[in-house]
Amino acid sequence: MFTKNPSSTLRMSKRNFLLAAALSLPLLAGIPTASFAQEATPKKEIGQSITINGYQLEVESNNKSSSADELNSGRLGKLSTSDVVDWYKFTPNSSGSVTVELSGVPNSIPYRVAVTKDPSRSGFLDISSTTGASRTVTFIAEAGTTYYFHVDSYDNYDTSGNYYLIKRL
Repeated sequence: MFTKNPSSTLRMSKRNFLLAAALSLPLLAGIPTASFAQEATPKKEIGQSITINGYQLEVESNNKSSSADELNSGRLGKLSTSDVVDWYKFTPNSSGSVTVELSGVPNSIPYRVAVTKDPSRSGFLDISSTTGASRTVTFIAEAGTTYYFHVDSYDNYDTSGNYYLIKRL
């Protein structure tokens, strides 16, 4: 890498100088070099850090209850085809009334939200209407119990659209 010249100074070859400079760029840009050796960030973590208008972006794949996104205060989601279902979950710290609102959907698009304690069984605690500016489910939640919310396009209505899912305690 270094060569000694007749005047006793160390000199770096041009190739090695360019290589050292390229390896130093991340440090000069303020990027820790250890970040290049880390594993890729899972999609769930990336999506949870993205917010639009104060709502966390839904993270795919949440098409099954086993991969449901956490429903903190609210989510921005999208149903891309008639057979897509989005799942969310919430475990309250205290008992009381909970309302979840599905909004931002045009009146003509029959999206709905439903809530259940056990997604492996048929039947919901409450199902919203399929039309209107605001579609809500309300139920009495028990502390420590996980509740699952299911957003779908009623009767396989074929459309693509965004929605907001908002939780109110």
